[in-house]
Amino acid sequence: MLGKIVPVEEVKARWAYAETRSSRFGADYDPVLPARLVESARNGVPFDQIAPEDRPLLAEALPQARVRRFVEQVHFFGADHFECVHWSASELLNCLTLPIFGLVPIFRFLAMPHRTDADGNVREDDPRHVAVSLPFDRDFVVEEPVIVVRDQGHEMLLEGYLRSILWLRNTSQPLPVWLPVTQAVPSA
Repeated sequence: MLGKIVPVEEVKARWAYAETRSSRFGADYDPVLPARLVESARNGVPFDQIAPEDRPLLAEALPQARVRRFVEQVHFFGADHFECVHWSASELLNCLTLPIFGLVPIFRFLAMPHRTDADGNVREDDPRHVAVSLPFDRDFVVEEPVIVVRDQGHEMLLEGYLRSILWLRNTSQPLPVWLPVTQAVPSA
């Protein structure tokens, strides 16, 4: 997929499709997607095998399953097109987090205390907390690129925190990243 340039709507469709399998967010897609798409995702059917006419359904489901304001950041800080690039651990660790995680470099985020609720309990949805509960898997592969946007010239991880943390356990392969394309993309 390296070098592939896709429109932002495909990035959103891929985001939704990947989250359909998520233990944290998957159930939120059940009421907004056709059962056949949910089943395909959960059975491990690759996104590229999904019918092209189903992809807009995935992109439309994303702001229904997730907070719309969060999803819109892919437009506000992103671009009309994204390119799949490969990152090293250094590039990821120096990327900024979302403001909800402190707008700090990933290396600092990983060292910070986990987010807590009003009662002081660690939030179950904190990707660092989830990662700690998962066993090491030497064969873990990031199948769907994480999404990075730009804020005032700084790269910021929008989506893919858990995949990024798990990838850092074994960086023998580069991290696939959707990065906004800043130059004009020729029309097909």
